[in-house]
Formats: sequence, C-alpha cells, structure tokens
Amino acid sequence: MCLGADPEAAAHTAEHVFMRALTKRVNVLPILVEQEGWRGKIVVRGDGPTWADVAGALEEANSVIMEGRPVLEHSFQSIEEARSA
Repeated sequence: MCLGADPEAAAHTAEHVFMRALTKRVNVLPILVEQEGWRGKIVVRGDGPTWADVAGALEEANSVIMEGRPVLEHSFQSIEEARSA
C-alpha cells in the first residue's frame, strides 16, 4: 500500500485499514472519526474492545500498510450503497 506524500489521504486510508482489523476482532462501529494530518481519533460503539484488541488491530494494520498493497478507490452514490457493497 503506497500511502504517498499526502498525509491526510494516507491517514484516511490507514484509518480504514485499522477499522477493518478492529472489526475482525470485536463487534464495533465507528461513530466519530476525526483527522488532522497524520493524527486522528476514532470513537466506536459496540462490544467494547480491550487494549489487547486495539493493539492486535494496530499490529495488523501496520503489517498491511508495510506490505505495500495497492490502494483501491471506490465511489458510491449513497451510504446505503456503500454499506451493501
């Protein structure tokens, strides 16, 4: 995954990778995502992840990013369409 030189785009992509890794471990949904440059915050609702869940998701996300996987961009007309994809 080439995150390129744009820190906001890279942080946005990394947030998606991290949330996917976290939702594979525990049943949560993001309810607030804030991002400024490389820094960000995600607030989730659900089956309260433990610090071990967060650490495992972070390790997985970092591993995926370091693999250099290609980034695919998808466009949807609505949030409902995106959720059903």
